[in-house]
Amino acid sequence: MVLASNGSTFPVYAHASGKLLSFDVTAPSSVLSKGSAVATLAVCAHAIQFHGLCAVCGVDMSSLAALSARYHMPDDVMVDDDDDGADPPSSMMSVTHDAKDLVVSQGVAKAMAVRQEARLIAARKMVLVLDLDLTLVHATTDDRAAAIAGTVVLDFEAMSAPECDKGALADLPPIDAPNVVLRFQMGGAANYFVKLRPGLLKFLRDMNELFELHIFTAGNRPYAERIANILDPDQTLFSSRIVSRDDLDDSFKEDNQIFKSLSRLFPFGDSLVLILDDSPAVWAANAANLLQVAPYRYFVYMAGVNNFANTTVLANESGAGPSAPTAAEAKASRDAKAAQAAAASVAVLAPLGIEMATPPKGELERFVFRPLPGIPAQQAPSVRKLRHDLRQLENIQKVLSEAHRRFFIEHARAEAGADDATPDAKIILPNLKLAVLDGVRICFSGVIPAHEKYDEHPMVALAAEFGARIHLDVTNDVTHVVAARPTSKVLKAQSMVGKYIVHLDWLRSSVKYYCRQNESHYPLGTIPTLVTEANRREPPPDSESDTPGLTAEDLQALQQDLDDLSDDDDESTTTDDDNNNGDEDGASSDASSEPASLKRKRDDSASAGHSAPKRSKSLATGSAAASEARPATEVGDDAGPATEGGDDAGPTTGEGNEAGFDFLDDLFQ
Repeated sequence: MVLASNGSTFPVYAHASGKLLSFDVTAPSSVLSKGSAVATLAVCAHAIQFHGLCAVCGVDMSSLAALSARYHMPDDVMVDDDDDGADPPSSMMSVTHDAKDLVVSQGVAKAMAVRQEARLIAARKMVLVLDLDLTLVHATTDDRAAAIAGTVVLDFEAMSAPECDKGALADLPPIDAPNVVLRFQMGGAANYFVKLRPGLLKFLRDMNELFELHIFTAGNRPYAERIANILDPDQTLFSSRIVSRDDLDDSFKEDNQIFKSLSRLFPFGDSLVLILDDSPAVWAANAANLLQVAPYRYFVYMAGVNNFANTTVLANESGAGPSAPTAAEAKASRDAKAAQAAAASVAVLAPLGIEMATPPKGELERFVFRPLPGIPAQQAPSVRKLRHDLRQLENIQKVLSEAHRRFFIEHARAEAGADDATPDAKIILPNLKLAVLDGVRICFSGVIPAHEKYDEHPMVALAAEFGARIHLDVTNDVTHVVAARPTSKVLKAQSMVGKYIVHLDWLRSSVKYYCRQNESHYPLGTIPTLVTEANRREPPPDSESDTPGLTAEDLQALQQDLDDLSDDDDESTTTDDDNNNGDEDGASSDASSEPASLKRKRDDSASAGHSAPKRSKSLATGSAAASEARPATEVGDDAGPATEGGDDAGPTTGEGNEAGFDFLDDLFQ
């Protein structure tokens, strides 16, 4: 209170809370004018707040806000504008993974980001943000998961019980073995069945040497923490670096959809950050940081929670005839097929050094979860799918390792003054993608519907993103005709020397494995006799056959898929080769040129530092310009076309040529 000359008193309020250091009115007769100083305060910026309390001075921020409202004080004067690092309360932000109650000012957040980057650079580490579901694991609550033929279901509840003898766990099969599934319960009676992607644990250990690992999932926090506990029981990989949907505010949610953004963790820069996720749609703001992985699905007919909608499909695909068999006959048939599939899996995986797990016996049987009574045996994943799942993370690891290597080479050059530009993951990763199909010139045929714009089709954009140049017609410059069925362009390419005529799955698989695939493994199928074997590259003599261990039934299914593809293409809507206003190839006089919009995008990319790089030896072999007689690539050359109903890189072949080509949603389904 201040005493006025007339004897009255009036209150004087500080524009910010703080500790009173001195009272500057020296005598009662002092004359105060507007703007005169009456006291000196030590003001707290409240730059770090936890659970509504200032972590520095301890003031209750809610009472401070009430004081501000009572005396109509705006937010921007609740702290001293001259105070270093001070920010109004409206600019406070969360910088932790699991606690929205801890917020800091922008000044503090920037200082933390600088220290974090310096720490990572000193440790020669980048950051890798990982999704969980369909990226690292596949989970279901369908109890049929315990009845999949050849699968060993380990009870994680028993394995993680406090009274469990941890020494006994060493004799159990690896939890990421190709046929091991984990079971646990969470907050109720429902069983959760989780399958780890084959090779996942080794992948995480290797990547932990190069990256600081974070989890960012649309699942809830209890589920995310349980999966993290399975993958990282010692907390040496992720520690507490987990962001779940429970940790996101409304700005990350729209129409019950979760959107992810690096701004949640790295608001002041993401040049060190790479993302591994199966769904690019949720990372719209960080597409340049994203490395897409093919979705991992082990429980093929159990995608939904307690979803039995595919039971009829399962029965049809297991070979049931028009007449319904008896229950005993159906069970015997299922068991026989399950045993045959399990034996085929062992035969194929054994030469690769992969052993299928066998159920533990004796004392260890207490860790095995048995199928519930009355649930019939389920179809096991195909041999082809098991083999390809084993390769997926191996190829992803090569790309991530190469990105890490290039980042720190560029960082060393910048530190030495040899380069003004600082390294950025958003430039390095797109350049690695461009190297995959560098030197490839593609003409699509039978793929793009006539009513769609050529240069806006997802497969055209995908090919360009991975370094291919696109042509509208088959010319001497074209190296690959990528087709969905025999067309006039295919016939034209057959009459020319040195043209690869491949199925669309060649492009899908090259993108899936981030490595140009062997064209000889992706023939178009049944094509006219005009084609000659000289026009297609033969696999090297020492390459592995694509069909070891496959039964006659498997081969018959593959041939049926190819036949279905041809039938579906004949029935599909008019495409680029079928509605051409009289021109046999549907191309104008300048059809051999690259579409204008793609050329503009390529020019823009080059001007931004995304020029086509030299082919990296760690990603592909041979020179960048080699499109003839190139040796088989180191990984994935025997991957083969995706003709097994979704077991490989692409949708089932019965989906047609239009709706199934959306890379953002169902490319690799």
